[in-house]
This record gives sequence, structure tokens and C-alpha cells, in this order.
Amino acid sequence: MKNNFTALKIYQEIVDKESSLRPINNIGIIYENLGDYAEALINYFAALKLNEELGNIQWKVYNLNNIGGIYRKQGDYDEALKNYFTALKINEEFGNKRETAGNLNNIGIVYFYPDQIYRSFISFFRSIKNK
Repeated sequence: MKNNFTALKIYQEIVDKESSLRPINNIGIIYENLGDYAEALINYFAALKLNEELGNIQWKVYNLNNIGGIYRKQGDYDEALKNYFTALKINEEFGNKRETAGNLNNIGIVYFYPDQIYRSFISFFRSIKNK
């Protein structure tokens, strides 16, 4: 984690927003793996904001999926679905079939938890169809 913070500091000093995205996201992943979801969300939202500013649509989708994953792990299924469906919409608009399949799979997992099996199966089948 120390290396990511060092890299981030350097990129911020030279005002290289594009390059600072990777360490911000990596720090979020590390916090997520440590179970510190609040810190992970702070970093994922920072990366999302930066990607929106820079117009990096694909990385924005990646951030939305990470954020959705945190909410899913916390049991906040509505927020997880909100982020997953936003990512799904973007991927469908750009015709990204592989990423669309991944979004549908994530949505299916969320529906599986609150005992919405029917919706879960529909999402899983759509995911398979898109691969």
C-alpha cells in the first residue's frame, strides 16, 4: 500500500490526473481486501469522480462495479443494483458484450441474496447469452 500512496503523491504533485487513477483504485482494492469497506468506497468514489472528469467511460464502469461490489458485501442490495445497472446501461450503449455479461452476472448475484431467485436466473441466463 505504501508504494501506491507514494505513486499517488507524485502524480498529484505533477498534476497528472490520468496516472493517479491506478494508485487510487489500487488503494481501494487493498482496503476492500482488508475488509475496510468505508475506506475502499472513499477511494472508489474518488476514482469514479476523476474518471467522470476525464471522460474515461470504461474506467467509470470499472469503478461502478467496484462500488456495487462493496455495497453487495455490506448487504445494501439496492445501492449495489443501482451501480451495477448504471454500469450495465453504459456497456450496452457501447456494445461491450463481455462487460455486459459481467454486469448481468453481478446483478444475478445480488438478486440471489434477497431470495429473488427468478430475477437471478433471468440475469444469469442473459449473462450467458452475452458471452
